[in-house]
Amino acid sequence: MHSIKRKVVAILAVVAMVVGSLATALPAYAAGKTGTITVTSSSKEFNGQQVSAYQVFKVDNGSYVLNDAFEQFFVQKCGLTDDETLSSKAFDYVNALGADDEEDVIDFAKEMRAWVLAQTPAVAATGTGNAAENSGMYVATITVDPGYYLVVPALGSTGNNNRGTDAMLTNVVADQTASINLKSEYPTVSKTIDGEHGSMDQIDKEITFTVKSKVPDTTNFKTYNMKFTDTFSDGLTFVPGSVEMTIGGDTMAATTDYTVTEPSGGDNTLTIDLVDVKGHITGNTYATGEEIVITYKAKLNKNAIVDDDPETNSVKINYSNDPNGGYDGETEVDKDKVYTFDIDLHKYAAGNESAYLADAEFKLYDKEENAKGETPDTAIKFVKTDATHYRVATADEITTPGGLEITDTITTVSTGMVNIDGLGEGDYWLKETKQPDGFNKPANPFKITIDATFGADGTLQTSTVTVDTTPNTANDNDVKIENRQGTLLPGTGGMGTVIFTVVGVAVIAGGAAWYVNRRRSSGAHTA
Repeated sequence: MHSIKRKVVAILAVVAMVVGSLATALPAYAAGKTGTITVTSSSKEFNGQQVSAYQVFKVDNGSYVLNDAFEQFFVQKCGLTDDETLSSKAFDYVNALGADDEEDVIDFAKEMRAWVLAQTPAVAATGTGNAAENSGMYVATITVDPGYYLVVPALGSTGNNNRGTDAMLTNVVADQTASINLKSEYPTVSKTIDGEHGSMDQIDKEITFTVKSKVPDTTNFKTYNMKFTDTFSDGLTFVPGSVEMTIGGDTMAATTDYTVTEPSGGDNTLTIDLVDVKGHITGNTYATGEEIVITYKAKLNKNAIVDDDPETNSVKINYSNDPNGGYDGETEVDKDKVYTFDIDLHKYAAGNESAYLADAEFKLYDKEENAKGETPDTAIKFVKTDATHYRVATADEITTPGGLEITDTITTVSTGMVNIDGLGEGDYWLKETKQPDGFNKPANPFKITIDATFGADGTLQTSTVTVDTTPNTANDNDVKIENRQGTLLPGTGGMGTVIFTVVGVAVIAGGAAWYVNRRRSSGAHTA
C-alpha cells in the first residue's frame, strides 16, 4: 500500500477542473459507509441512459489500494508485476497526471475507458445507474464505496469537438456526493411537415417529411453507424424513390453513402442506414454538430381516418454506443400527426335552411382557374360510397376502379346534407353545374378555405371552414349553399348583354339612315 500524500490533493484539484467534480478532500475511510456519484444532463436524450462506475482505487485505512480489475491495465502502463509495487507505481502514475498538461488527464480517462470496454470477459462495473427526470433535468445516481472511480456514460454522444465528459475520473467520499455535469449530448431526431409536427392534407396529395439530426463525435470510435427508422400508419403510403439526404449541406448518394429499405408487402417501416459515419466524416471533414437532413414523401390513402384520430408516423435513430459499431443506442421517438378533413354540403331553398334541395350537381376544384373554366376541367374525383358520402379517390382507384363508383360530380339529396371527405388544409372552389328545377344557378364558384392549427406535439387544436370570406362558426364543417327560385336575369357578359347590344346597334343604324334621308330630301350638301 501507498500512503496518501499531500501532493494528491493538488493533482486531484487539477483533475476536478478538467474532467468533472473531483473532491479536493481525501476520500474518507469509514467502514460500512458509502458515497454517491450523480451525473446530470439537461438533454432529454440522456433520460434512461445507463452510467457505469468502475472503482480504480479503493480506500483502505486512509490509503489507496489498486483494484484487482485494473492490474493488467497498469501492468501495461508501468511494466511491473509485483502486486505491492504495482499498486504504488499505479498511484504515482495517476498522481502525476495533469502536472504539465490538463489534456493528459482527459486522454488518460479515455484510454482507461477504451481498455475497459475492450476486455473479454468484460470488466464488471462497480455500480450503475440509469438517468431519470428530476425537476426538468436528467440525473443518474450511483451508490458506491469510497474510492477513486472511472465514470462512463453509455457511449454514442454527439457531444462537441472536445468531448471530455464521456470518460470521467472522480473521488467518492463517504456520506458525500460527487456531482458531474454531463456536457456531451446523445443523438436526437426531429421530424416535421412544413416546420410543424401536425398537418391536414388531402388524400393522394404528396406530403413531404423532413427528418433532422446532427453529425456525432466519432473521436473514440472505430466505426459509428446510424439507422433512421420511420413507421407509418395504415393510412399513409410511402412514395417510392423519394428519399434524399444531405450532410452539412452536401447531397449524399443513395446506395453509396446510405441505403434505403422501403416499405413493402404490408410492412410499413422505412429504414435509412447511414453506415460508417466515421468514414464519411473523416473523408469529407464534416464537423461535429453539422446537420443531417433527410426528406421523403408519403400520401394519405383510402384508409385515412376522417375524425379526431390522426394518421401518425414515428421516427427514431439507432446508433453506435460501442467503439466497434453496432446499433445499441436509441433516440427517443419523434412523431408527426396527419389529419384529413370533411365538409357537409348543405343545399337549401332560400329562407328555409331545413328544406334540403335534391338533384343539384356540384364539382370541386383545388385551382380557381379550373373552376372558372380557364383551363381544362380537372375537377377532383371521388369514390361515391353511398347516396350521401363522397371520398377523394386515389390515383390507383381512378385508374383501376375495381367496381368502385368513381365520379367528379356530387349530387345532393332531399333527405339531408352530403358529406365530402378526404380534404386537406387550403383553398377549394365549389361550382354548381346544375341547379334543381325551378331554381337559379349561382353565377360564380364558391371559394372554400379550410384552416387548421396544431399543438407542439402535432395534435389538431382548431379547424375552421370559410365560405366566400365568411367563417363558419355554428358548425365547423357545414358549407351552406342556397338557391333562389325564379328566372335568372342576365349578367354582364351574358347572353342578355349580347341581345341588348344587337338591339342597340339596330336602333343606332336605323337612326343614322333616317338622318341621311332627311338631309337628302332637304337638299343639303356635304363638303
